Amino acid sequence: MKRYLLTSILLFTLIIAKAEIVLYVSPTGDDQHPGTLEQPLQTLENALAKAKEMKQRQPQDGIKIYLRGGEYPFTRAARVDRTLSGIAGKPTIIAAYKNEEVVFTGAIKIKGSDFTSVRDRKERSFLHKTAANKILVADVNASGLSVDEGLFPHGFGYSIEELVPSSSMLFIDNEAYDLGRWPNEGEPIVKIAEVLNKGSIARYGKVDNPYGAQFKYLGDIKNWKQKDNIWIYGYFAYGYADDNVMIESIDTKKKTINTTHPHIYGFHSSADTSDWGLKHSHKIRGFHFYNVLEEVDQPGEYFFDRDANRLFVYPSNSITGDTDVRLTQFAEPFLMLEGVNYLNIENIDFKYARGLGVYLGYVSHVNIRDCRFENLGGRAISMGDTYPTDLKTEIDNQNLNSFVRIENCYINNMGSGGIYINGGDNRTLNPGNNLVQNCEISNFNLFNKTYAPAVRVTGVGHTVRHCYVHLAPHMAIGFQGNNLLFEYNKIANVCQNASDMGAMYTGRNQAEQNNTIRYNYFENVYKDDENRVCAVYLDDGTVGHYVYGNIFNRCGNPTDKGSFGAVHVNGGYNNYFTNNIFINCKQALGNSPWTIEKWKTDLMAADLQNKLTERVDIRSDAYKDAYPQLHTILDTAIVPMRYNFSDNNIAFLCGNFASGNYVNSNMLFLKDSEKSDPFVDYKNKNFNLKDSIRIKEVLPKFQAIPYDRIGLLK
Repeated sequence: MKRYLLTSILLFTLIIAKAEIVLYVSPTGDDQHPGTLEQPLQTLENALAKAKEMKQRQPQDGIKIYLRGGEYPFTRAARVDRTLSGIAGKPTIIAAYKNEEVVFTGAIKIKGSDFTSVRDRKERSFLHKTAANKILVADVNASGLSVDEGLFPHGFGYSIEELVPSSSMLFIDNEAYDLGRWPNEGEPIVKIAEVLNKGSIARYGKVDNPYGAQFKYLGDIKNWKQKDNIWIYGYFAYGYADDNVMIESIDTKKKTINTTHPHIYGFHSSADTSDWGLKHSHKIRGFHFYNVLEEVDQPGEYFFDRDANRLFVYPSNSITGDTDVRLTQFAEPFLMLEGVNYLNIENIDFKYARGLGVYLGYVSHVNIRDCRFENLGGRAISMGDTYPTDLKTEIDNQNLNSFVRIENCYINNMGSGGIYINGGDNRTLNPGNNLVQNCEISNFNLFNKTYAPAVRVTGVGHTVRHCYVHLAPHMAIGFQGNNLLFEYNKIANVCQNASDMGAMYTGRNQAEQNNTIRYNYFENVYKDDENRVCAVYLDDGTVGHYVYGNIFNRCGNPTDKGSFGAVHVNGGYNNYFTNNIFINCKQALGNSPWTIEKWKTDLMAADLQNKLTERVDIRSDAYKDAYPQLHTILDTAIVPMRYNFSDNNIAFLCGNFASGNYVNSNMLFLKDSEKSDPFVDYKNKNFNLKDSIRIKEVLPKFQAIPYDRIGLLK
């Protein structure tokens, strides 16, 4: 009897374990098929619908959807909602079958054989003389759909958080092509001379009837035959505020330009140094023209005639029948996840689209791993109220995301940043516990070049670790929230065309505290002698952050005032910088202290009152328990000692250690490279410390930084 009972239990357990819905999808399948391995479905959308139908009949069953190798063209988002949720230990799985190469794509694919030399006499008259015989043209078949809505203004002031889909972009053999521009990349930009009309200025309020600017320019501009739909990109006022505006007219005799669109700060002469911000951005203030057919004059440039659906290309390499040519078209997210719990997305490539790879809202226990995101106009992954679309259904809960893991992903050639994670509850300080780990993110600003970082973090209790972020004109990681952790990341060659910016950046909210930046390596965060950039920027009154055990190599630029170091604090206090190593930095720590009057003015302003008492309430028990000193900040009669604290740091080959309101202690300043080189192999960038008697004597409490563990996991 016991043997019979044991056998029955084992059989029942085996049946329960195997109770699952398994569907297969293939580009060569048929949506009328049952979805078996032998007879797969053709689209993920139908597989999801079939799984949902089967789940209603078999509610206890798990779901596995396997995609066979090949390309899956998308014309609308595939939606995954709560009805497709898994459970702990049995997540719903959407994955490549046995690691076959699965590619979601949303672009028009143009055959290499469709390209010919430009023979039409009128078209040839618009081509650059030296490039005319090298430019190829092809008709674009949009399958009855428009490729996009055309070019549009974008940049600083056009909603940093809610990035809309980009205009179409061209990729050939995975290389991003640029719209024909002048001056070319690497050449001096066009400088703004006298400003005749700054245009409408909307920085501090809405302008009912916005209007463009009129200004003179320095140098000579070609008198192009093309007169319409010419755009300019550049910095027109401050070094943190770029813009894309359309030209209304150019007078090459009077050397004047009229713009169709305004800039949020108004246009300023490149020579204008009338205030702090203008002075330290005048070197990059100026612009280049783009979307000019006559300026397709070097490899890697193109022009798309939307009226005639004609694509003109100056190819980097010969275009043959095997050349992969894509013009992005699809504007929605490939995957739209809302309200779903316990879901894994694995080994899928998201390529060639104007929008996002994956959108998540009100989700929990979602894993996105071993995926590639390339050549998208938006972000790879975006969570919460960070993407404007009428596809959303869970409107009130978009930011309640928890236990999301994004790991082992490769992200490259993105239009508007990499990953946006959002979750937890700022009012109660309950953590979201979301994680970004072991991801490489590079070249992520093809469309929006500022305020679209590789990783943007908002909310409570998230971690970004073991990532490699590189190649960007602006910031690498932007964060706003509480109890965030950034560790073991490598960040290199960012902030390459910016001023008043940091590789890691936060600011303007004293309620956001207890964020930790530790065991990271920063390299080459530097532009030139006049652009103020740094590796870690705690801006506009940031309070209560910890920067511990990091290595800064050639970071920061103090400029004439000496305030910007590898680390910069603007106004804030009670920030702690300990056990760090600074190498080849003009200055290690910088600071711009605020006056008592400045603090009073800012704290009483509507913006901070909203952030501190309405968006969250720093007088609540949750905030008093977490940050005991914070609730008194609104009492302007109390004037705290506003200092930042530096302890146990090493500076090697640095010009200066600190400026501003720092309390410095236990600092080792090493200048002579031959006698005091503290590293195992400085020339080959092995920044593990030698067994140094001097370090032990001066800094006996200095803890070894785990340099070999920084960056991508092996």
